[in-house]
Amino acid sequence: MSRQAADPERRHFAKRRPDWDPPELHADLRTSSLEPLRSKKQRSACPTCKKSRSLYCHDCLIPLTAAPKVALPCNIHILVDGDARSRNTGVQAAILAPDHITLHALDGSLDVDPETAVLLFPSDCAVDADNLDMKDVKDVILIDSVWKKSSKIAKTNPVLKDLKRVRLNGVRSSFWRFHTDGVPGEGVSTVEAIWVFLKALLGCGALPKEQYSEHSFDDILWYFAHQYEIIQEVKRVKRAKATSKKTEGGDGVKREGSGKPAAEPSERKAG
Repeated sequence: MSRQAADPERRHFAKRRPDWDPPELHADLRTSSLEPLRSKKQRSACPTCKKSRSLYCHDCLIPLTAAPKVALPCNIHILVDGDARSRNTGVQAAILAPDHITLHALDGSLDVDPETAVLLFPSDCAVDADNLDMKDVKDVILIDSVWKKSSKIAKTNPVLKDLKRVRLNGVRSSFWRFHTDGVPGEGVSTVEAIWVFLKALLGCGALPKEQYSEHSFDDILWYFAHQYEIIQEVKRVKRAKATSKKTEGGDGVKREGSGKPAAEPSERKAG
């Protein structure tokens, strides 16, 4: 019996992958209060570009609510796919850590020293993040794009192709968009990759404990955690609808215990 047949409510969340279920959020994540995001119900104009935005402006990198600010132990450069900028989680990271994260176009130039820069990207020759000596690293580079495009850029970009690569081990993504065929198991969203990388450095003692604690970097997932809440509510409502339909017979008559589900929330964009 297929998972869809065993649990028919599942098919109402992801039509292309009826056997897929959104993963759990990262364990022991302690972000600042999400109340500023939860309480913002209306879109507003970005003070710089004047465009209508929800929680932040993905073009101007400005938060539209009170937001935490995260200090990082190194500079992070993110090559962002402009075609999907409003959905890229690397934009969220840049807003929350503006002093240490810089966004670049996919085809833009990078001014980094190849001796002190690393590319966070999986490969057979990559060094495990928990074995990286941060004394020799000043810049960390990520590519925020779909897997096929990212892989091509990593191989062909004149700056990236010769950089030391770093990979993440034992990664479990909490991203609500399932991966397509060909994406490696360690494929996580960009903002998750930053968080997991920094946590790995903490775990192996590569960062000074007097300066960074176990939860020093959790707020890099502040917007991510809020979006996760919204997705979980969408899932709950859709499954409630599916359960309600199961209580109705083929003649359209409601059976005892059936009821009208609450209105379905919209999956609003963060930016």
